[in-house]
Amino acid sequence: EGKAKILLDDFHKKHPLRNGMSKEELKTKIMPNAKQKISDEIFDHLCSKNIIRINGQVVSLWDFKIKFTDDQEKIKKLIIDLFEKNRYNPPRYAELTEMLKLQEKSLSPVFNALVSSGDLVKVDQDTAFSKAAIETATSLVLNYIKENKSIQLGEFRDLLGTSRKYAMAILDYFDQIKITKRVEDKRILYNSKI
Repeated sequence: EGKAKILLDDFHKKHPLRNGMSKEELKTKIMPNAKQKISDEIFDHLCSKNIIRINGQVVSLWDFKIKFTDDQEKIKKLIIDLFEKNRYNPPRYAELTEMLKLQEKSLSPVFNALVSSGDLVKVDQDTAFSKAAIETATSLVLNYIKENKSIQLGEFRDLLGTSRKYAMAILDYFDQIKITKRVEDKRILYNSKI
């Protein structure tokens, strides 16, 4: 209990913009030889006592919240505004430092925190969209397929008013998260029977 608290507290101090430590890393540090079932029971116990919080594969102290400094809040707003303004033509991560006139070390933690929180959605290694853009694209693709049985890349590109590259990145992401399924050159709803 105490060891987990100390390790997580230290982790949060070093990485204030990360949701927490990976569950596996914490397990390795506090109970390296424990069987999975035992470590899960210990984690459950710590959760029930409001000591830790588990979110997927990430563990944090129960009361930990990401807190941005004033400068980081400004960077966060700049990033979100930029992604909203260029909804379906978002900047690549590599372009952000130049566009926002920021250094990598200032930009990186804030950008990663926005991805972790879901405010930005990474669809592939270097393409992200705002949460709102993905939500809109999701309803557009769902409605289009419901009306027309399927959608092709060109049709989706036109719906979004974007380039083929970005439309393809979003469709591939939708395939990954099982909204759509690719059949030849079309996409259908993942759970539809054609």
